[in-house]
Amino acid sequence: MEYYARKGKKKLKKILIISKSNLDIDPRVYKQILFLKEAGYYITTCGLKPSNIEDQFIKLEKRKSFSIWKKFSIENVIKKIVEKIRLTIEKIYLYTKQYEKHYWNQDYVRKTLSSIRDKVDNVDLIIANDIPALPLSVKLKKWFNCNLYIDAHEYEPLHFNTKHFIKYYEGYWTYFCGKYLPHAEHMTTVCDGIANKYSEEFRVKCDVLMNTPFYADLQPNKTKNNTIKLVHHGAASRRRVLENMIYLMDQLDKRFELHFFLINMHTSYGKELKKIANENERIFFHNPVDMKTLSGTLNQFDIGLYLLTPDSFNQEMALPNKIFEFIQGRLGIAIWPSPEMKKIIDKYENGVYSEDFNIEKMSFVLNRMSKDKIDYMKKNSHLAAKELNAERTKAYLVNTVNNLTKKE
Repeated sequence: MEYYARKGKKKLKKILIISKSNLDIDPRVYKQILFLKEAGYYITTCGLKPSNIEDQFIKLEKRKSFSIWKKFSIENVIKKIVEKIRLTIEKIYLYTKQYEKHYWNQDYVRKTLSSIRDKVDNVDLIIANDIPALPLSVKLKKWFNCNLYIDAHEYEPLHFNTKHFIKYYEGYWTYFCGKYLPHAEHMTTVCDGIANKYSEEFRVKCDVLMNTPFYADLQPNKTKNNTIKLVHHGAASRRRVLENMIYLMDQLDKRFELHFFLINMHTSYGKELKKIANENERIFFHNPVDMKTLSGTLNQFDIGLYLLTPDSFNQEMALPNKIFEFIQGRLGIAIWPSPEMKKIIDKYENGVYSEDFNIEKMSFVLNRMSKDKIDYMKKNSHLAAKELNAERTKAYLVNTVNNLTKKE
């Protein structure tokens, strides 16, 4: 089947975007879909939930877990047995380093591959988001005889630092990167540190495309004399050790408030955070807000706070969305000395960081902050917002895809 633009009957080039995420709330992938659709491409996506702006959506199959107790039946018992057998086989393949068999034996990989082949007739380019989608995308690239663009959001071989991950998955993802990355015609990631690591380890060219949000037409608010409002937004994720920011508040003077906008607060970790914060009346939890209203919400505060421990290579090299979202909210920024985040603050003079990853050192930096210093940082974030936005990165993405699809 061929697809045409409404005017002039011009045949549209087709792009398949694959991401194991909810596409409506994944900022990086959402922008890929939006910008390339605006550029005149027919967009097919494969993910957990649609963005609701693509032309065609294919649900990425997830591993199904069957409970024999919720609805006891012979059929469910058989499904549970089959599931356990498959999981056992997958573990054997992984533990014996039969990496290809482990990957392709996964039910969701096989079903997703089959579903795309059944529902998509031809493709001009595949965009694979993150390394787990890479082997699947290489097989589809050969099937459709098209080019492949891999956007690695993390450095997958060192994603976590747990003993289990290091023992079983560091070699697993190193193998897949080494074998499959050379099949991609183009590669990007989120920052210099991760790009350099991929280039050094796998001899591939990897460009940087930062996680910048849409430009927000806002002005910085003046900081009040007696109140400094710190803000942090994101996920209530245990591995980010968000309680460090709560403990920090115990060492800050009475001018400071801390406001959280977190998703997943219904989890045991979310409840733990509220319990730890209970004794400090200057800590507040708010309902999370969506991407479209985030900048305006952040604009009501003074300093975006992010204390990220360097517990893994990816966390050490993190340059997350929220740093740029703080900037679009016209906030000052306060961080621990994560190298990629420090580069932004050093360049734009719109924030502060401590000497090391230490709560006491961070409290020393913040307690010295004056109203004028914070307003100076806000002013510089206002200037940086005109450069660090998605509209600026759109041209790179569209030009890259035009070249890969040979679109004029």
